[in-house]
Amino acid sequence: MPAPAEAICQEIVWKSPELRRFCVALIKAALAQTDADFTTDIVGDDVRSRYVDQPGPGMAGSAVTLLKNASLIKPVGITQGGVFYAHRRISERPGAKSRWLNIYQLTSRPLASEFLARNDSSSSSSAPSPAVQVEFEIVGRVPSPGVPVS
Repeated sequence: MPAPAEAICQEIVWKSPELRRFCVALIKAALAQTDADFTTDIVGDDVRSRYVDQPGPGMAGSAVTLLKNASLIKPVGITQGGVFYAHRRISERPGAKSRWLNIYQLTSRPLASEFLARNDSSSSSSAPSPAVQVEFEIVGRVPSPGVPVS
């Protein structure tokens, strides 16, 4: 069995559309709920089968890792003695066989909404929002149209 990073790379290469759809489904569900804390259980089996052709056992974990690395979600927990301990709860999905799941929170609702605007195929526009464009201009990453790069 490949190491986690290698497994995620395999899923990106071979299941990129499914992985992206799972990420979108997770962020949509997190934005829709009122409780800030969530697990991957918020994407139920019925929704998983709609978004993902062959979910596989590592799809949720790969999606969470990608979303954490992109700073869209963060784990919930405590730090004691310099060690982070994640808060967890038992999965309520019958197919999960009572496995323990880490608890997460969105890092920013506007950032999550921007992720959906860029990645959700049912979204009306895939163009970046003006606020994000202004942000890029402030840090000098994206020049304004018609302005020479210095």
